[in-house]
Amino acid sequence: MDQLRFDALVGRIYEAALAPASWGDVLRELQDSIGLDYWNLLCVQDGSPPQVLGYGGDRTSPRALQRYESHYGAIDPRLEKSRGLSVGQVLLCQQHFDERYVSRSEFYQDFLLPEGLRYLAGGLACAGDGRNYVLGLLRGADRGPFSGEDERLIQALMPHLERSLRVMDRLQQESARAGAADLLLESTHLAVIAIDRQGRLRHCNRRGESLLREAAVLCLRRGVLACADDAQQASLAAAIQSCAANGEPVTLPLRGPQGRPHGSLTLLRQAAQGGGPAQGLLCLVSALGRRRIASVRQLMDLFQLTPAEARLARAIADGEELEHYAQAADLKLSTVRTQLRAAFAKTGTRRQSELVHLIGGIPPTREPRPGGR
Repeated sequence: MDQLRFDALVGRIYEAALAPASWGDVLRELQDSIGLDYWNLLCVQDGSPPQVLGYGGDRTSPRALQRYESHYGAIDPRLEKSRGLSVGQVLLCQQHFDERYVSRSEFYQDFLLPEGLRYLAGGLACAGDGRNYVLGLLRGADRGPFSGEDERLIQALMPHLERSLRVMDRLQQESARAGAADLLLESTHLAVIAIDRQGRLRHCNRRGESLLREAAVLCLRRGVLACADDAQQASLAAAIQSCAANGEPVTLPLRGPQGRPHGSLTLLRQAAQGGGPAQGLLCLVSALGRRRIASVRQLMDLFQLTPAEARLARAIADGEELEHYAQAADLKLSTVRTQLRAAFAKTGTRRQSELVHLIGGIPPTREPRPGGR
């Protein structure tokens, strides 16, 4: 492979860290360069069967991958050899498995040879956190074993594969962490608005988006968070500057149209990461009189309440009296009292105050909307 083609292949290796689905393009380029009939990229974790992250080639039957994952991956003798390699070291199977071994091996005789494959070049591309990435490049017997030139090319690519796989792992971990954070942001009753140290918008949850879109309390002016009430703007600007400078939380009252009290805004400075400067600020906006309670579905799932019992328990936690609830639900008071006794028994409480305290301590989640978000 000439230098220009090698450099282009290295570039594709790093691009695959951002788009793991493109590993196929990387290895198809290598397939054309050194003559492969099949390739795979495996993730091997201690105590678990190997996971196939990517595979391709012009040979093997449609059921080859399923057969490998269900049985033959567990008896693949090449994986055991790869565990003894250092990261980046290339394994050539002809150096470890001669024809005598192959003739007696279940893996070779019942799986690999019938699939049209024989020779392997590969090795441990990346290791860490209990996961090992193993690269396998395969040929049929008709092509013959890998040459020394093939080995040198693969060896030159291994450091790039390692770095790209590490970046891919880190990006996937950060993506999972961000997904969990987004779920938490959407489940809270607060409007959450993230800004940088100058007040420019960075991110917000759906409640925050709605608040800014209404622009009755808070709004954006040239991309910077501002109060809709001009009389409050100086206080908000000073609070952002103070919180960004010393990290102390700041809480401000918020007013809506005609100066009516709306709620409060609390500013928190996000912690610094990796020894760098402190991150931006979080604005937590709570409206007056808005108190979220665990949903009927939550109460049913947590305590195995019936729908009727869960609706009653939630109403009580929201301050409703039994008589009013019975009347609004068109139920006899005796029926409601029976439901309440059942709710007491299932939740381990004995009186209404205990039930209210129990439900008040459950973090509420948003009920899914029919047909999506």
